Amino acid sequence: CILALNETADEALNFSGNTSVTLTGCSIAANSSSDTAIDGNGNFDVTADCASTVGNTELESPDLTLTDCTSTVTGALAIDDPYEDLPSPTIDASCLEDGFTNQNGNVTVSPGRYCNGFGANGGTITFESGTYVIDEGDFNVNGNATIVEEAGGTGVTIILTDSSGGDDPGRINNINGGADITLSAPTTGEYAGVLVYQEKTAQSSDTNVINGGADITLQGAIYFPKENVTITGNSSISAGCIQIIADTVSFSGDATLQNNCDSAGTSPITINQGIGLVE
Repeated sequence: CILALNETADEALNFSGNTSVTLTGCSIAANSSSDTAIDGNGNFDVTADCASTVGNTELESPDLTLTDCTSTVTGALAIDDPYEDLPSPTIDASCLEDGFTNQNGNVTVSPGRYCNGFGANGGTITFESGTYVIDEGDFNVNGNATIVEEAGGTGVTIILTDSSGGDDPGRINNINGGADITLSAPTTGEYAGVLVYQEKTAQSSDTNVINGGADITLQGAIYFPKENVTITGNSSISAGCIQIIADTVSFSGDATLQNNCDSAGTSPITINQGIGLVE
C-alpha cells in the first residue's frame, strides 16, 4: 500500500523521529536503486507484511517488523506504477468557483472545475459524488473543518492540475490537525479507486502534507507520481483500503493504514517476481 516511484533518490521511502507506522495487510516498496532507498532515523518502528526495493536498505528488526517475510527483498525488480495510464481530466470551460474557501457553516459542493485553489477553514463541506478538478491551486484543510461525502454517494475523485500547460499543478498544501475528513473513491469508471490524483506535469521538489491530529477516514489511492507525500504527527488514516503512491514518501509521525482493497476499485500494486541487476 506504500510505493515510492523515484528510481534514484536516497531515502525514497523514509521514516524519521518518534514514528510508529502500522500497515495491516500490505507491504512497502521503493523503486530507487540507492543503497538507502528505504531508510530511517530516530526512534521509530514500522510494521508491514513485506518490504522490497530495487536498491538496498539498512532497516532491520526491531525498527522494521515484517509479518509475512523473513527479510526485506533487495535488488528487486521495480514495481510497475498501477496508475501510469490515468488520463488527464476533461477541463470545463468555466470555473464553478474561483478561490473557493469555506470559513464556517454548512455548504454542499458539486463536481466540476475549481480555479485557484480549494480551501476548508471551518464548518462542514459536503461533497456530491463525482470528479473535482482543482486548477492551478492547492487543496487546503485547516483544523476546524469537516469534509464528508453526501449520504449514499458513489465516490469522489480530487484532481490537481494546471490547465495552462505549465508544470505547477496545486498540491495538498496541508491537511491540519483537528480536521475531520471522510471520503471514498469511486469503485467504477475512469478514475475507479483514485481518491486524489496530481497530474504528472508537477515539479518533483514540492511536498504534500497530511499533518498530525487529523481524523481521516479515506478509501482509495493517493497518487502523486512526481512529488513527495509526507505524513506527520499522529495521523490515523483509517478505512478498509488505502494506497499511497508518490515520487517519494516520508513518515515523521504515527500512522495506521489498512489495505483491504478487494471491493474498493483500486488497481493492485503488483510485485514483479525475480531479482533485478543494479549497477
